[in-house]
Amino acid sequence: MNASAFELRADTESEPLKLEVHVAEDQRQVELVLVDAPRGPARVTLDVAATLTDVAGNAFAGTTWSWQLPI
Repeated sequence: MNASAFELRADTESEPLKLEVHVAEDQRQVELVLVDAPRGPARVTLDVAATLTDVAGNAFAGTTWSWQLPI
């Protein structure tokens, strides 16, 4: 698993927001840390790619979540 599986965009920015990706040793949890906050209040969208697999090799379907910052 690597950072390319995750993309965070804000409606106030032209480029994706920078994320740090931390994976637990057992590879069952992923922590995404926002490096730089977007300018002003923003609607952000996280895209999670379908390239992820679980420890058994089953593919993740991919998904998208959106929310407003600040929360």
